[in-house]
Amino acid sequence: MQESVGERGVAARMGGDEFILIIRRSPSAQDIQELIRYIQDEFARYTARCGTLHVGISIGASYYPADGTDGQALINVADNAMFEMKRSQAHT
Repeated sequence: MQESVGERGVAARMGGDEFILIIRRSPSAQDIQELIRYIQDEFARYTARCGTLHVGISIGASYYPADGTDGQALINVADNAMFEMKRSQAHT
């Protein structure tokens, strides 16, 4: 995860299989969406080597200050976005 973020920010394990990425001074939401696609692609390449084991990834994003001005508010928005992604993937 940290390799995906590089010098733009920091990756940390929240617990279990949950991680948080803090990206400093991102120029745009489009840049974040490109980073999310990159992480998804890298994850897919990694899991393709797992054979028949199906492993998925869900990502939610939040933006300071539009989605909140404190850490917990930003985490809550990102969590909701992640669970929405999980729900939409379950229906495909």
